[in-house]
Amino acid sequence: MSGRTMTWRERSAPIVADVIASTGRDDQKALRRALRHAYPFAERSGYAYKAWLTEVKAQLSHGLRADRTAEHAGQVDAFKQQERQP
Repeated sequence: MSGRTMTWRERSAPIVADVIASTGRDDQKALRRALRHAYPFAERSGYAYKAWLTEVKAQLSHGLRADRTAEHAGQVDAFKQQERQP
């Protein structure tokens, strides 16, 4: 390594990914509980906690964006077709 210290979020990312992979996304309550127990830093306050929450949100919402895009794809196409008509 280049001697650079990892950021709080970089330290959080693999832990969050491991918890999601081992718990799965089907049971959100169990997933949230597992993420809460996996928190690696001392206190749930300050920048470390904010970075953890940001990483959790980023990894959990990753799959949701694709689902929403597919769900609304027909609406976008209909709008584009309407624009092309004279």
